Amino acid sequence: MDAIYRRKTDSKPLADQCLALARTRKWDACAELARDWLAAEPTNVDAALYLLNALKAPATADAYQAAVREYAALERRLEREYELAPAREVRQLAASIRDSLTEITKSPAARSAPVQRVTEPGPLEKVLGRVTTSRFAAIPFATFLFLGATSFTARNASSLPADPAGVDRPSVAVIDVRNTAGDSATAWLELGLPEMVAANIARLSGVHVVSPERVREARQALGLPRGAALTREDLRRLGLQSGARWVVTGGIVRSDRLYVLDVTMERTAGGVEPRPLTVTSSSLIALADQAATKLADLAAADGTLLPLDAHRK
Repeated sequence: MDAIYRRKTDSKPLADQCLALARTRKWDACAELARDWLAAEPTNVDAALYLLNALKAPATADAYQAAVREYAALERRLEREYELAPAREVRQLAASIRDSLTEITKSPAARSAPVQRVTEPGPLEKVLGRVTTSRFAAIPFATFLFLGATSFTARNASSLPADPAGVDRPSVAVIDVRNTAGDSATAWLELGLPEMVAANIARLSGVHVVSPERVREARQALGLPRGAALTREDLRRLGLQSGARWVVTGGIVRSDRLYVLDVTMERTAGGVEPRPLTVTSSSLIALADQAATKLADLAAADGTLLPLDAHRK
């Protein structure tokens, strides 16, 4: 049986605090808060996911090992005290961390460091392999898969070679995807979805994506922290600072079965009407892929977009 991670007690204030710390990349403070939360509620999915992701955030061998150790300790406690296995979303995240650890320890320098692996599933988990998590718990699971997956793909995007001389590809920066519904579950998407969309755009030809790391640096240089409301002038400055021709902002809400992503693509230099688009899907992965494809198509059609005056005639 999997741990049922939703209790009747209201843990939203703790989730909000963790999210605020994660937004500002205060990973040590986020991990400390999540660790205390998990100690009090060992069967809370948000606490476990926040802790593992905060620990692995530096993306070093030591960071991944620390996350692996915490997962192993949680697994032992749940089996000993509750006869439960960690929920599927937590096991999936632990597996992705272990994969990242394996990848990073392939280098000779890291290979000498001792590696503690996640313990094998217990006999109870092997026999009762069926997952019984709630539909609400699946929301942070999917989002944390984004965070785990994009930590690698976003680095790939930022390391793409510069265009050869004379080649001018339109550039896109994904600035913000806000949680317009205001619920704490969908709020996780503010952190992971922009990076996933940027990573997907980076895989497409004809368009250059500005890496999330570069966007963060531009925010810091301009004093515009993540989560702050942005004016059109702020967006223009962010685009210029990060070297983007187009900037993308939007919001996401979740209905009973669908995610609805509304985004606007705006030309940094002005002179062209903002380009809105809406993408819907029951899958976050499909949602990010569709949004990336449509945004890349709009950016690639740069020269065919009508100027402001043409729309007003």
